[in-house]
Amino acid sequence: MFRRGVDAWLALSAALAVGLLAAGTAVADQSATDPESLPAIYPVPQSIQRHGQPVRLGPAVAVVSGAHTDAAAVGVVLDLLRSAGVSRIDQTDDTGRIQPGEPVVDVGGAEENPDSDRTLAGLGVTDATGLPAEGYVVADGRVGDHPVVVLAGHDPVGTFYAAQTLRQSVQGATGVVPGVEVRDWPAYPVRGVIEGFYGPPWSDQARADQLDFDGLHKLNTYVYSPKDDPYLRAQWRVPYPAARLAQLTTLVERAGVDHVHFTYALSPGLSVCYSSTADEQALVAKFQSLWAIGVRDFAIPLDDISYTSWNCPEDQAAFGTGGAAAGAAQAYLVNEVQRDFIATHPGAARLEMVPTEYYGVAASPYKDVLRTQLDPAVVVEWTGVGVVTPTITAGQAAAARSVFGHDILVWDNYPVNDYAPNRLLLGPYVGRQAGMSGSLVGLTANPMIEPMASDVALSGVADFTWNDRAYDPQRSWQAALDELAGPDPLARRALDAFADLEHYSQIDPVQAPVLAGRFASFWQAWENGDDRAAGALDDYLRLIEDIPALLDSHMHNPEFVAEIRPWLDAAATWGQADRAALRMLVDERANRGSAAAADRVQARTLATKGDAYLHPRLSGTVTVGDGVVDTFVNSALAENERWLGLTGLRPVAQTSLSAYQNHTPDKMVDGDVDTYFWSDRPPSDGDVIGVDLGLDQPIAGVAVHMSKPDSPDDYLHRGVLEYSSDGRTWTAIGTFADTPTVIATPPAGTVARYVRLRANGSQGNWVVVREFTVTGPNIGPITVTGGPTPAAGSRLAAAADGDPDTAYTASTSPAPGDALVVGLPATRPVRSVEVVGHGSGTVQLHGTDGWHTIGKLADGYTALTDGGVRADAIRLLWTPYSAPPAIDEVVPVYADRPAVTLSPVPARLDIEVGQSTAVTVGLTANGLSDEHGVLLARPAAGALVTPPAAPVTVDRGAQPTRTLTVEGIAVGTYRIPLSFLPDGGATPTTVTVSVHPKTSKKNVALTSAGAVAKASSVEDDLAQFTPDHAIDGNLATRWSSDYTDGEWLQVRLAAPQHVGEVVLYWETAHANGYQIQTSADGLAWTTAASIADSQGGTERVWLDQADVRYLRMLGVSRSTQFGYSLRELQVYPVG
Repeated sequence: MFRRGVDAWLALSAALAVGLLAAGTAVADQSATDPESLPAIYPVPQSIQRHGQPVRLGPAVAVVSGAHTDAAAVGVVLDLLRSAGVSRIDQTDDTGRIQPGEPVVDVGGAEENPDSDRTLAGLGVTDATGLPAEGYVVADGRVGDHPVVVLAGHDPVGTFYAAQTLRQSVQGATGVVPGVEVRDWPAYPVRGVIEGFYGPPWSDQARADQLDFDGLHKLNTYVYSPKDDPYLRAQWRVPYPAARLAQLTTLVERAGVDHVHFTYALSPGLSVCYSSTADEQALVAKFQSLWAIGVRDFAIPLDDISYTSWNCPEDQAAFGTGGAAAGAAQAYLVNEVQRDFIATHPGAARLEMVPTEYYGVAASPYKDVLRTQLDPAVVVEWTGVGVVTPTITAGQAAAARSVFGHDILVWDNYPVNDYAPNRLLLGPYVGRQAGMSGSLVGLTANPMIEPMASDVALSGVADFTWNDRAYDPQRSWQAALDELAGPDPLARRALDAFADLEHYSQIDPVQAPVLAGRFASFWQAWENGDDRAAGALDDYLRLIEDIPALLDSHMHNPEFVAEIRPWLDAAATWGQADRAALRMLVDERANRGSAAAADRVQARTLATKGDAYLHPRLSGTVTVGDGVVDTFVNSALAENERWLGLTGLRPVAQTSLSAYQNHTPDKMVDGDVDTYFWSDRPPSDGDVIGVDLGLDQPIAGVAVHMSKPDSPDDYLHRGVLEYSSDGRTWTAIGTFADTPTVIATPPAGTVARYVRLRANGSQGNWVVVREFTVTGPNIGPITVTGGPTPAAGSRLAAAADGDPDTAYTASTSPAPGDALVVGLPATRPVRSVEVVGHGSGTVQLHGTDGWHTIGKLADGYTALTDGGVRADAIRLLWTPYSAPPAIDEVVPVYADRPAVTLSPVPARLDIEVGQSTAVTVGLTANGLSDEHGVLLARPAAGALVTPPAAPVTVDRGAQPTRTLTVEGIAVGTYRIPLSFLPDGGATPTTVTVSVHPKTSKKNVALTSAGAVAKASSVEDDLAQFTPDHAIDGNLATRWSSDYTDGEWLQVRLAAPQHVGEVVLYWETAHANGYQIQTSADGLAWTTAASIADSQGGTERVWLDQADVRYLRMLGVSRSTQFGYSLRELQVYPVG
């Protein structure tokens, strides 16, 4: 495809675009015109406007073409006319044979069909000769007594593309072509697909289908580079067997019909000896065998190989070692092929190569050599600034062209899923900036292992590369789904819901945005008492459940449906799981406890099944809607646990580390030291391991037992033990280092909901946590004794472990006197007892007067109230010889627990005078009934709160929220008490507000503002890490110190300032502890702030320091083995 004259082509394309805009022509914006007059065409044309009159095709149509008219274009037109109901088609090259008044379709540009120029002139339309390669004109109207449609290409390919545009223009079964003039051409010379993924290769039928798809969508390049073709990579020297070469011939011929350049990409890097003449000739011979079957486009990928070791000793002798040597060797080989093959074969396209350093824009010895030694005629392929790049910009493209010193072809790794084969990447093609054609010769996209599913994203690639300035990702995506689904609206609805579930990718990491939005709307309404929200959500979840059935019966594309069958089945099962979870919420709100318990079992069973569908071609399972469908189930289960009153009775494990095999986080809070959480990787700086206690409560001690005998070093080696009420603002209890057991006593009066260990720095070992225990006056172990003996795999403790998904199941029927006894952590007033499970008997409480019965067990769910008798145990006294009991959970509901728990987020905040911010207060009912009252917020002297009172109904199990606005009035730190009336309805809670002086928005710590930076050290004395980079206003640069504590960065301001705020933008190597110091003269320093538990990222430090000319960050301790690294240090004065 890389013909000579690409630069001229780009210049002409740009000039035409500017000219059309200057002339006021409607360019690339169909949405801005009358949709009834202008058809929706994809890719969007460069220019489309009303012209002439609509043409009704009628029962007979004349098709005029010349001897050189593109045969494929004529074929498209004939198929289109037949599908539009034309019963007689008169094909001719003699206009004299056309019947009077007969509609005429002229096919071919000036070099193909002489009549087209005359017809265009009659319509008053300029022909296509002045357009770039592959451009075309489509126009219609009347010439004489004939309705006419003209398809005129700049070249035969342009005529073929004109036919594709006409295919989209004809309006349904009416056979009407709207009166339009389309002048169109591609933005990029090279547009296509590269089959370059790892894993099962496509079949030849899939490749043929892809070539047809490419032609339909005006893509002109297909790169044959399957990693599993042995003759392409591992056995590249071996000629293709005749049978396989014949199959490739068929594909090459198919590509020709579709006007697609078939690029053969040979990958010799695993074994090639770069300096070997024999290997170079073997490569040339391989290319020659493909040339003989019609291939004219060739590439040499040298990606995904090592360049630190050679395949033959001769290469080290010839080129040396290191990146520069590898670049020289590769340039030598590619140049030899360019000289011996490409240059000796007239008609060959420009040779392409994929460098080993195929991404990034930073200079390197390897890239430097390619820039200077690789033949200028060779095109370099590049994936962007990363392997899978969320964004590619014009600036990055220009930088790539500069650093490689060659024309650049983008190898875009989307929608390829070989790195995540469990996913289908069905989201829109996003993150590619318009206007890159000045720096790129084109773009090819790497598809998925699943060929038909790839078409959704590849439609976007086609639309973008044809007309990037008009590209709208959402419109293009919807058009692609329309095309794939076909005309049936039920198939379209189902496909839309399914594509939403597979929306996530590395270029757009938003999963299931439609479903997530529906869930968010549901929770907002449901938690605030709107029971009607369940019906609307259930309708959509039923659609998800029905996706496979709807696509089977309405899509009429069985190949696509079969290709993605496991994902479809997983989606349906998750729809069922979410519906079961929703029914559970509805049943519990209606106080149908037994039904809700059954719903819970079903939701969990279906969720497990939804995660278990196997990949059809690879090992492992498939994934749909992850992080959304499962989160809804988990959130519903959590609400059910609140409805049961379990919140605060059982800590829930939390960690940023994923688990190794089945050593899941819950095992570190199960009370069993023989089970444990085990991470599947070493922790990095900032990783956390901890517990959620469910609600704020007093804590008296923390004990974390890590490692195990056969992995004694698998523990968190260095970190901070800290607690929080809101999960955002953390207070350190202490630090630890080099000990597998962390035991600490928090200060008296400490109240917390969250307790965690946070890693300071990285390490090489994984982490084992056997038990993470938090103790307090209301936190302690619940014991379970009695019988009958548990069945195999069951245990007594499961009856009161705070987890309704585990159960004590008896092995036999109860004997006379058998009972299950649940010992409470302390003697407390018990208002009610709940029992989830099945069994026959009575429920008893043990108080100062012994045991007394409060009621009988019901099947499934029992709730009995006793008015608050102080008790230290609960007993289930079984009916002798009844069915073996199975108890999921015994739940005490304490009378001394407040009716409502308040959870403000954030619980601590910093604002300036005159600034307002929001605090969200969550409310949770702790009893077995709904609570009705008023949330009160008492303002402080220097902080105004609105509204001061808000009526709230807290449904049992729900967590409604109310938003308070806090405004800073005067400098100081204030406590805003929150309460819930009626009196005693909630434990008093406070929000701490620090109000700071109002600061200017002008950063005075900038070189451009006269500031000067200096530092105690610079990492390796490297120029890119000098202190001025921390005040240059550029977050892409940074200062970096030597690898020792006590390093500092100092800024001298242009003039003394009253400093109110300092903002630090840390690189990964941040401080654990540091001080902000100020000085008037740079000699005498005052510590204005001390930070002991920095978490890196962006940190704001508030000051109120006058007469500051010098300011510095003084490191106390580092978070990594490296130094301190600041991207930017900003200083804002008061005022």
